[in-house]
Amino acid sequence: MNHLALLVCLSLTAATTPQDDSPRPSDLIEAYLDVQGDPLVVAKERSALLERMRGLGDDDELTAVQAKDLARQFGKAQKGMLKVDPKGPRIQSLYEPELGADGKGRYMIGGDTNKPKSLLISLHGSGSYGDKFAKSSSPLFRPAQGRRQLVVLPNIVDRKTFWSAPAPAQHVIDLIDASLRTFPSIDPNQVTVTGFSGGSLGSWVLGAWHADRFGMVAPAGGGPFESTSNLGMIPNLRNTPMKIHQYEIDGRMPSDHVKEAITLMEEARKKWGGYDFEYIEHPGSGHNPPPGGMKKWVEGLPQASRTPRPTKLCWQPHIADKRQFAWLYYDGPLPGPVIVAELDAKKNSIRLEIEGEAKGLSVLLDKDLVKFSKTLTITVNGENVFEGKPTHSLSTIAATHLTPDPALHFTSQIDLD
Repeated sequence: MNHLALLVCLSLTAATTPQDDSPRPSDLIEAYLDVQGDPLVVAKERSALLERMRGLGDDDELTAVQAKDLARQFGKAQKGMLKVDPKGPRIQSLYEPELGADGKGRYMIGGDTNKPKSLLISLHGSGSYGDKFAKSSSPLFRPAQGRRQLVVLPNIVDRKTFWSAPAPAQHVIDLIDASLRTFPSIDPNQVTVTGFSGGSLGSWVLGAWHADRFGMVAPAGGGPFESTSNLGMIPNLRNTPMKIHQYEIDGRMPSDHVKEAITLMEEARKKWGGYDFEYIEHPGSGHNPPPGGMKKWVEGLPQASRTPRPTKLCWQPHIADKRQFAWLYYDGPLPGPVIVAELDAKKNSIRLEIEGEAKGLSVLLDKDLVKFSKTLTITVNGENVFEGKPTHSLSTIAATHLTPDPALHFTSQIDLD
């Protein structure tokens, strides 16, 4: 049993009295942390272990002291999780050697590798597969040093999926988490994703699917091949600042879908508020980076600034590997419904409007989001679905504390279906 599991076992002794054939909480947590291998397989195995934790009769009966202690131990466990190699710049693999044999998990870092304050994820285009990906974006390294910014260049090997498939999307999120663990000086609210051509496509798709992880999304010429209205993107971008460049006519990447996205965001702004974006349309035709190249584009980007715990969220779940979005959690059928959730901290209440069914939807909570000592009221489409005091949950802490991003850590979960 590892050190964390021992501590967890001790901290939960008073709260857990399993039957003879029931799993012990410490055993489930040990198995949960020890899962290794392909990231997508790991996610599925951990999901199954979480279900077993939820099946414990006292899963949601932790005391505040036990919840705090368990969360602290998960923080210590971060030291043994994935990290980037700070000795850049050179091509490396994030995962175990056997998983990187086909190029999966490759990346390069540069810029400030001492005490960076912010993080830039630069996604390469379709012409930069293989070792070319490093050469195409490495000019961003030197100017990033003056901004105290770490630059991470992820690599993908499958030309068919680009960045809009589960595996490369998870690779980018794993790299963000690994960078935060390696460089604690990085502010999780100052993470930017950008790219040109296929990298611009990736900025749109990943930036929307995982909008709660970014403080700036900056596509620099190119959009999704599918209509943005079909990809679960536009609602998610309500709270994420964006700067977008696009040529009026692009013969290689579908500029029509970028223009469609701009129209949809303008309509969504009128409906839900938010949507802080700047759209720059370069006249004429061409498939080129913004004038001056990517180096000038990145230097002109505003500082990333994520609101870590927005009081109003818009989200449309779309992929199985993105179940948590800020303080919402969804484990229902995909694509999911459009969800609009609003927190009123003074009234200790949460109001949700859902265009569809709430099956599989939950609200994640901690003492900084709501008051546990007072009655919490939750309504869905005007109907009261919960009225009571939240309790701390083992499975919720386990599910939300694998990331080093503290804005995504919660101790309580209220199911709404």
